[in-house]
Amino acid sequence: MTDLREQLQQTLGDSYQLEQELGGGGMSRVFVAHEKSLGRKVVVKVLPPDMAAAVSIDRFRREIQLAAQLQHPHIVPLLSAGETGGLPYFTMPFVRGESLRARLSHGELPISETIRILREIASALAYAHENHIVHRDIKPENILISGGSAMVTDFGVAKALSASSDASGHSLTSLGVALGTPAYMAPEQATADPNTDYRADIYALGVVGYEMLSGSTPFPGRSPQATLAAQVTDTPEVVTKRRPAIPPLLAALVMKSLEKRPADRQQSATDVIHELDALSTPSGGLPPTMALPAAAPRSSKRNLVMGLGAVAAIGVIAFAATRFRSSPGAANTAESVVPAIAVLPFENRGRPEGQEFTDGMTEEITNRLASVHGLRVIGRQSARSYAATQKTPQQIAHELGVQYILTGTVRWDKGSDGKELVRVSPALLRTADATQVWGDAYQTVLSGMFDVQSKVATEVAGALNVALLAPEKNALVAKPTNNVDAYTHYLRGNEILIRSIDPKSFRAAIDELEKAVAADPGFALAYARLSEANTEYYWYNGDRSAERLKRAKAAVDKALTLDPSLAAAHLALGIYYYHGFLDYERALPELNAAERTRPNDYEAVFFKGALLRRSGKWKEGIADMHRALELEPRVPVNYSDLGQTVLMLREYDESARLSDQALVLDSTDAVSYSNKSRIAIARDGDVPAAIRIARKGFDAASSRSLAAGFALGNGWPDTVDPVIRDAAENFLWNADFGEKSTFFVSKMNLYWESNDRQRARIYADSAIAALAVRIRQQPQDALYYSHLALAYATLGNKAEAHAAIDKARSASTWSKDAFSRADWMLTHAIALERLGENQAAISRLEELLRTPSGVSRNLLRLHPEFVELRKDPGFQKLIQG
Repeated sequence: MTDLREQLQQTLGDSYQLEQELGGGGMSRVFVAHEKSLGRKVVVKVLPPDMAAAVSIDRFRREIQLAAQLQHPHIVPLLSAGETGGLPYFTMPFVRGESLRARLSHGELPISETIRILREIASALAYAHENHIVHRDIKPENILISGGSAMVTDFGVAKALSASSDASGHSLTSLGVALGTPAYMAPEQATADPNTDYRADIYALGVVGYEMLSGSTPFPGRSPQATLAAQVTDTPEVVTKRRPAIPPLLAALVMKSLEKRPADRQQSATDVIHELDALSTPSGGLPPTMALPAAAPRSSKRNLVMGLGAVAAIGVIAFAATRFRSSPGAANTAESVVPAIAVLPFENRGRPEGQEFTDGMTEEITNRLASVHGLRVIGRQSARSYAATQKTPQQIAHELGVQYILTGTVRWDKGSDGKELVRVSPALLRTADATQVWGDAYQTVLSGMFDVQSKVATEVAGALNVALLAPEKNALVAKPTNNVDAYTHYLRGNEILIRSIDPKSFRAAIDELEKAVAADPGFALAYARLSEANTEYYWYNGDRSAERLKRAKAAVDKALTLDPSLAAAHLALGIYYYHGFLDYERALPELNAAERTRPNDYEAVFFKGALLRRSGKWKEGIADMHRALELEPRVPVNYSDLGQTVLMLREYDESARLSDQALVLDSTDAVSYSNKSRIAIARDGDVPAAIRIARKGFDAASSRSLAAGFALGNGWPDTVDPVIRDAAENFLWNADFGEKSTFFVSKMNLYWESNDRQRARIYADSAIAALAVRIRQQPQDALYYSHLALAYATLGNKAEAHAAIDKARSASTWSKDAFSRADWMLTHAIALERLGENQAAISRLEELLRTPSGVSRNLLRLHPEFVELRKDPGFQKLIQG
């Protein structure tokens, strides 16, 4: 021991002073040293002679150098590697704190602490796996707790040992040296399967989670050989048998990671993060006392989001729009007083054609209950995710934060007279004890189903002891229409409007809703939704014409004439003023009226929040958004929109968390991938990570064409990836992708950023022609003038570019739209930069750094747009802060 210490000190020289030896692990002897030049302590780990004999020192050093490239807040970095007396060693920072093993010596950990530590380890694994490094020895000894955070140590060491032993022609296994620890080794690792991959780390993480929750590993008290055999053949005891208080979803997560087959586990550490993040929300199944600390309530949301053509010159042009909904905020503090209920999709037990009416039954009962002030009703989009679920009422209640669930079946039959009969059997369950509070059965002809919907809603309110006001009683029994054909078209149009926001879908929804009002000219609800469809078709750049808005206004006026108290009509009118004209003063009273009539309809609350945010009242808007999120907690785009908004406020960690939650619910959510890619740039300055995230989102997309359009809109860094770049270059405009002028501007930027100035100018010419048409139609839209300024700047036309900038800043939308104004300002800054007017560009960028925007110093430091500007001392001062 003394000889090794002396030899190591000689090798390290005067730069380091060895202080003490710590208890080593199976793979090394461990010393603490003082690094004199930096005045810090480091750890030096030296391989023992038997292991060193089996490795190639040069190969080992190279592998350690690769692992040293990992830079992550939950990874203890490797600093250097060398050789002393034929023994390889490596160094890493000395971390003050204790190991997770020391923490576990006192027994199992609190559930909230377990979740936090698991997430931090999973975050480290996800980062390492993205960089093609597998740990292979995750265990409590290699997890350090410092300052309340978990840090994983010895990353890449097992890989270095394995690779260098192979290179030397020796086998560590033949020497009896296990690359891994039996209690934490995945079955494929225990059997030395050559195909072992990163999913072995997920298994080990599951064992660590099992131990933190229960105080022991799945197979305790066995010899190493017996433990390895158990890993391969024995099924671990369900962790809740050892600790019943573990939330079911957390237990399921741990047990899934312990599956014998790698394909049956979570397929990435990111998947684990998503599941853990879902646990930290009211929909995740944790009791309120166990919920993880949350950031201050923040949200933002557009019911139908991210317009095709909501473009900035850097990373915010989006063609493939997604409907943004909500995210669960803090648990409702009045739950103990106000009953909370979810109406689950009724089960269709008849012909397939009856599914449409069965879904209509569920939706209409939800809508009626939403008008009751004494209830909290979960939105239909969140509830519908439980169609044909195998989850228990208690699990659903945990995930949605409710005490009651309404379920039902719908059967179809023919009466003796040949008329079609509908049998509806609803049941109200109290989730605390899974008892039925109320149930009944109704039989009627198809046209009588509206009476059944009214009766069910009224009986449910009565069973919950909710006192009904006269307007609420009227809302519960009102019939939207007596015409079955009209109702059929309404259901179809409404379903399209809920699910999609691309121009093609809007046209289809309008077509169905027009058929509904043609079949029943007295159908006020259908007129209201028809108005909303026309307004949103305009807002999302499907048809930016004055005629489209006229149609929207005519439809909502008709709805209010038929029923002046109809909440959906006031909502539609509020959306018309808001999305049609940014007329907040006239929109807000209508949204308030809709909310008063239907307090459980999240749309009115959401639109209020979105309106306030866009008017520059970020705090108030975010508060309203959170109220909306409680009512509609399981729609992924709710999280991604909220993540996008807090990203503009530069709350990057919160934005990442929300985006991960969106991806738990929908692994294809394009905006969440975009958020995370932008965070990698803004927070971390990590361009390779941003590109990897963008590619992951591109590959996950359900439509290659939509993904290509979205990537073209995002631009850098997405288009650095060669596959994405090829798709963006070959993407062709069509009417289903909205604004042609935005398409030309995006192509222009794509080629400008890659130094293909000739093609960039060709697209600039095309953009100017298309924008001239749009400006004639919308002379007060700052978006079009901003794009025009950029196109002229690309051509070098200074006077025209300045005139367009002046027009944009004097347009009415400039002062009204705080949300988009940052994008327009960035476009102006880039236009000035392309004209060579550095000081003016820097002044704009400086302003953007002071206000909510997508601009960060890292973005300015790294984006290829600013290569020339970086030579300016003023710009250097700006990016250095």
